[in-house]
Amino acid sequence: MKVVSIGGLVSVQWIADTVGIVRYHDGGGGFGSPFSFSLTMVREGDDALFYAALGCYTRATHRAMRDAMYTIGVKRVRYERRTATARAKVLTR
Repeated sequence: MKVVSIGGLVSVQWIADTVGIVRYHDGGGGFGSPFSFSLTMVREGDDALFYAALGCYTRATHRAMRDAMYTIGVKRVRYERRTATARAKVLTR
């Protein structure tokens, strides 16, 4: 498994070529540090599907995730939701 720490706040633990566990470490420290939010990501080119999230998704979490996704080349994210259809969101700075 390959682990990528991005800016100390977000880590991606790749469990397959295009599937990773993304964690937000609000105290910094990167992979191995406590985290307050995590999700599973399936990458499809420069798009990603986020699902199976756990934790509190705040504005700070959103900013860190957005910046991390840009860093690894993801430009658009779709969120899987239980109560609504998945929607695409273009990541903007």
